Amino acid sequence: MMIDVATIEEQLAQMAQAITNLQKIIEDKDLQFAQLMNNQEHMNVEEPCDSHKHASFSNPIENEKQVNKAPPTHDSVQKFTHFEMFIAALFVQQLQEMIINTIKIHYGGTTQSLPTYSKPYTKRIDALRMTMGYQASKLK
Repeated sequence: MMIDVATIEEQLAQMAQAITNLQKIIEDKDLQFAQLMNNQEHMNVEEPCDSHKHASFSNPIENEKQVNKAPPTHDSVQKFTHFEMFIAALFVQQLQEMIINTIKIHYGGTTQSLPTYSKPYTKRIDALRMTMGYQASKLK
């Protein structure tokens, strides 16, 4: 029984270590994103709009070197994380609206669609003929 407790404690320690590693990875990715945004802001200020659109795709190796030149400060990283959260929330909201609209169109139809009547029975049943002496059963 003590063996099970020890293995659970070891598993918890491993999971805690994995969470710590994931947090470090996320922080690194946030810094990389902040550097890219900082670089993009500098390019927008320094270059005209038309030439900057083409310059960002011209040489990806040079663009990567420029990103690594200027490390962002803690304030700019914090600013970009708030900006990232705003953009992510905006994208999530747009995605939710798109999914809701798709489901409405696919399953429920749209409000603009015209109501159509569909028979609850098949054409074969509709084509059946009654015999001459048939009388429908009377409901009580």
